[in-house]
Amino acid sequence: MRVGWLITLTLLSMLTVEAYRPLVVYSGGIADPALIFLAWLALIDRWPRILLVATMICLYRSIGGISSVIELVGPVAALIISVRWFRLVLDPYHPWKRFQILIPALLIAFVVQEWLLAGVVPGLFFVVNGCWLSVLVAALLFPVLDLVTPLLRSARYPL
Repeated sequence: MRVGWLITLTLLSMLTVEAYRPLVVYSGGIADPALIFLAWLALIDRWPRILLVATMICLYRSIGGISSVIELVGPVAALIISVRWFRLVLDPYHPWKRFQILIPALLIAFVVQEWLLAGVVPGLFFVVNGCWLSVLVAALLFPVLDLVTPLLRSARYPL
């Protein structure tokens, strides 16, 4: 993917986060379009581009925030590591198995985020609501992201 397209898609996902975050207050972190874009990229692309997008997301979140470095990097690193680990076990090119990779990875990233920020692990209510919300947002975003896949020169095509 050309760097211009990669930066454009990352900025669009970040603007989407800002647009709908007031609507979903508590479970919004699990359905973060920027993290879903990063998870999709971690499914199909190579490490340099994944790290570039992760760095952009961390820099964007650090602007105007009071979080420490570990609070910014922890959830993003947990998402990337869990997606890459689940990718070894499940087929990332099968449409339904991609959700089996994405949903636990988003849950792990958000649990790490809540634990780092508040010191508590979310309960069962969060897991059920977070799963439904992340399935809904991922089901809406993945087909759009799959249309962009031909722009990725280095990615393997999951379609």
